[in-house]
Amino acid sequence: MSAPMRPSVERRRYRRLELSVPLVFTLKTKAGASVSRSGVTANVSPGGIYFRTQGAQDLLPHQELTVSIIVPRRGTPSEATVSLTGEARVVRAERLATSADALARDGEWWGVAVQFTCRPRVDLSSVDDLFACP
Repeated sequence: MSAPMRPSVERRRYRRLELSVPLVFTLKTKAGASVSRSGVTANVSPGGIYFRTQGAQDLLPHQELTVSIIVPRRGTPSEATVSLTGEARVVRAERLATSADALARDGEWWGVAVQFTCRPRVDLSSVDDLFACP
């Protein structure tokens, strides 16, 4: 006789917000140069971000990087936007399974989980604020 199934217990510290917006991450190379790459978020929480990118094959666990996302409000860039920028550490980078056709067409995609190393900065602004005269 097998033991009854127990319901899974959520052990995450923060609730995730499913969000698909462009992301830019910047890392330092071994030579000390800064390199920026792009991706798309899958979910965001106060503790970190999970995103997809084609530029993660050389990311290593514990590697530090800076992540930035900009979320337009009401879906239009002319409205107020929310930006989030923070220092983070790579928790994992995993190659995502793709079909042979998708791999040939789009290249290799990676899923990357990062944990914020300090509280990210969140700014609310509008395009008018960005181009206003001082």
